[in-house]
Amino acid sequence: MSVQISGLPPATPASDWVLPMENAAGDLTAKVSASDLVNSEVSQGNWLPTLLGSTANPTLTYTNQNGRYFKRGSLVTVWGRLRVASISGGSGYSLIGGLPFRSASTGVDWTPGSVSYGYGFTTAGPTMIQVRDNEFYMQPMTFQYNNFNISFTQISQWKAGSLLHVFAAYEAQ
Repeated sequence: MSVQISGLPPATPASDWVLPMENAAGDLTAKVSASDLVNSEVSQGNWLPTLLGSTANPTLTYTNQNGRYFKRGSLVTVWGRLRVASISGGSGYSLIGGLPFRSASTGVDWTPGSVSYGYGFTTAGPTMIQVRDNEFYMQPMTFQYNNFNISFTQISQWKAGSLLHVFAAYEAQ
């Protein structure tokens, strides 16, 4: 049996796609035009995820430190991996810096992402991330479903051997 396709669907979908970005009230705050995505430039490449501290950066070396990105229009998809070989100093909550494009989210608006794998933290490791505040970083967080409690992963929770795999899709400026 063979199938023959005689035509392609229209190049421009009829509606906009919505990114999963919400403000504190739970209102959607970002739309990406379908026509912008279809007719926009595409780029892809490597990015170098870097562990930072919100108050002071740690001194560290990595066993693994790599990431990839795909960008179409203003929609950016990133995935990356960090494995710490040694770490000392640093303070505050963890930031994963080095995102290839500045986030369009501002203030309390943020775009959720996921930690696909976390291992070797001194206490419970992060389960999700957020991309926010016009920066080039993500914030790893622990989210308790039963209490709806979000806490940021502290620099002090990282140790030699800590491993983090992250994934996020966000709107770039």
